[in-house]
Amino acid sequence: MLKDLLQFVFQMQKRPSIPEHWALLPQGSALQELLTDCWDWDPDARLTTQCVLERLASLQPCYSP
Repeated sequence: MLKDLLQFVFQMQKRPSIPEHWALLPQGSALQELLTDCWDWDPDARLTTQCVLERLASLQPCYSP
């Protein structure tokens, strides 16, 4: 499985698809943007770990009871 993913990403220069049902989630568009920003082809344009954590933290209140 990992070998297939590596081939898909590095040799075929593709990214896994984002599930369509994410669009139905309250924060689906934010999650989609986060994921695609993490997958940017340009390594310098990819999000830092700190930025990912901040974005995830900003989504947390939406899911708190």
